[in-house]
Amino acid sequence: MVLCSGKIYYELIEMREKEKVEDVAIIRVEQLHPLPKNQILKAIKAYKKDIETVWLQEEPENMGYWAFIVRNLYKDLAMDVIARKPSASPATGYHKVHLAEQKQILEKALKINP
Repeated sequence: MVLCSGKIYYELIEMREKEKVEDVAIIRVEQLHPLPKNQILKAIKAYKKDIETVWLQEEPENMGYWAFIVRNLYKDLAMDVIARKPSASPATGYHKVHLAEQKQILEKALKINP
């Protein structure tokens, strides 16, 4: 189960279809405040009980919504993050590096080339 927000959702859907991945569910969280906690938990509970859940973001791990999400859901949901490595800058500065990192985090979320 992958939770995400923003444009990375569309990239994830596109790669899931292209690679024919059928065992990864995606929940798009677009309302972040107030966080629709009960709706998110209800959507996750529709799947099997022991499902692995991750938050996916294209920002570095120390940026983006990860800290907010985990702070609001940690009591109800064990979850990890898939993101770029922590950084002082939100962008790599090199388009080629950005594309490679983006592909890497999408593949990790879909368990392609783990």
